[in-house]
Amino acid sequence: MTGAEKSVCKVRGITLKYNASQLVNFENIKAMILVRDEKETITVHTQSKIKRKRVKDGDGRVNIVSEPEVKT
Repeated sequence: MTGAEKSVCKVRGITLKYNASQLVNFENIKAMILVRDEKETITVHTQSKIKRKRVKDGDGRVNIVSEPEVKT
């Protein structure tokens, strides 16, 4: 398909799956900047985020865990 427009939204630090992309998009970020309302924030809830966590004994080992995450 030639001539078709496509938009891409990339946000550092947030995994943009469908639910998050409904909250964090160009229009919402633009509105927050133009209004300059410091109290307005967007909070993204992720049910299962894969993370690396260091083992507490300090020998450099890392465990892979899946846990909920909330980012503002």
